[in-house]
Amino acid sequence: FHTRRMFGGALFNAWPFALLAKHYASGYLDHMKSAIAVSEAFIEGVSAKGLRVERIPNGSNVFRLIVAGDKAETLRSRLTDQGVMLPRPGRSDGAAVFWLQVNETWNRTTGEKLVEQFSSALRG
Repeated sequence: FHTRRMFGGALFNAWPFALLAKHYASGYLDHMKSAIAVSEAFIEGVSAKGLRVERIPNGSNVFRLIVAGDKAETLRSRLTDQGVMLPRPGRSDGAAVFWLQVNETWNRTTGEKLVEQFSSALRG
């Protein structure tokens, strides 16, 4: 009765979404812990290479990667050639700002490999 009241006449159309959510919820926390570890290794590595990372205050899965403005599009293009997808950058104080999100796709690589890909893309 409560479910019917919540979904109204759409209950029969909503079950596929609930089924997908149930499927992907299993193991989600473990997958995110692993993805966070990859992102932390990446942040540490690119910071050591001179790129600037700004975290969102009070924690979040989103952070800003700041790159010299003249290098941003070249970096993005070269990374795309390596299978690393970056969003289009924003601009701030003459620099390019990439807003990056940590999610389960970070588990497809390692932080060290990403750092190497960024380094080689910056070197040309």
